[in-house]
Amino acid sequence: MPAAEKAAGKRWEVVLFVGSLLTREAVTAPRRLRHYLLRCGYQTVLFVLIWTAWQELVGGQRVTNVGDVARFGFLLFQILALVQLATVLFLAPLAVA
Repeated sequence: MPAAEKAAGKRWEVVLFVGSLLTREAVTAPRRLRHYLLRCGYQTVLFVLIWTAWQELVGGQRVTNVGDVARFGFLLFQILALVQLATVLFLAPLAVA
């Protein structure tokens, strides 16, 4: 197999691994690695917040009905809305300056 075909095959493996949206963004609007690391860090913080809220609401108990999940969704929406509002209000002046 020629080297060009091997390189093309590896490229498609990477494309399929990261997904079409991230691949398109990387091709059309290349950004610094710092930008992607900040986004990953923010998503990690949100995931930890979601996990903590789930553990606080449910803990080690079994979820027996849909009402528990609905209550979690309502609580999660309130928490994430406030966190994202605070983040935007904090970062907007920094982005403008």
